[in-house]
Amino acid sequence: MCGGVHVTLNPSDNLLDLFDCLCVGEGEEAISDYVKCLEKGSGMEIIPNLWLKHNNKVIRNAPRNFIPNLDKLPLPDRTIWQEWILEHNTRLTLLLGRLSI
Repeated sequence: MCGGVHVTLNPSDNLLDLFDCLCVGEGEEAISDYVKCLEKGSGMEIIPNLWLKHNNKVIRNAPRNFIPNLDKLPLPDRTIWQEWILEHNTRLTLLLGRLSI
């Protein structure tokens, strides 16, 4: 799955050559729904905010409403990265984008 600002601002069927799924828009609820479908083995063709490859076709699901109160979301747990950052004593910045001319 690929998501984030770049995918949301410029989703493209070409990205589905690299990824099985795109998250266009907010991903907090979409990813939760995606994981639930994976656990159940059910189809993901109805999950809002996702673009999927299915039988060599692209399914562009409708967007969901924005989360009106972002304060209801838990803060991200960044401690999972702490050991890696301290172990390697390095900084990693990754920026993906596409230039259209």
